[in-house]
Amino acid sequence: MDEMDPSLQSSLGLVNLVSQASQERLMRTLEGWGERVFVLDGSVVHDGETFLAQAARDLSLTQRARYHWAGFPDDLWGWLLKVEDHDVSIVWAHADRMLNGGLADLLLAVECVSGVARQVYDPSESGFPREMNLRLFLLGEGANFPEFPLPPPESGLPVGRTAD
Repeated sequence: MDEMDPSLQSSLGLVNLVSQASQERLMRTLEGWGERVFVLDGSVVHDGETFLAQAARDLSLTQRARYHWAGFPDDLWGWLLKVEDHDVSIVWAHADRMLNGGLADLLLAVECVSGVARQVYDPSESGFPREMNLRLFLLGEGANFPEFPLPPPESGLPVGRTAD
């Protein structure tokens, strides 16, 4: 594995944007840090319904006859109860496919995951049985998705962005 800036791990946020081309390097780095990595295959995800169905498959969430947003955070919480690792990352490959007609659902999915991530980070407030660091990586193509590793925090750029 390439030598990474030691501050990189601590500078990552709850939600990070990364180039799809960097997926393997990202996963090797996260696993090298001891993180448990789960991949959500977004290649066929284009709206909320297809996202929820794919998340149920890839993350082994509670299977429902019909998927809906109201139950997604609870399903995610229940799934995380079964994950024994302290540091967990969800790598959503091809998340950029949601940008063409599914942007509102993409934002809702990110809001749900980041809300649960905040809850499991501080179990004293949420009732989660242990502390857990949960991060979401949205992978895609184009200017919104920089190569990994991301620029150092002292660059003055928001984490997950690069200079043009």
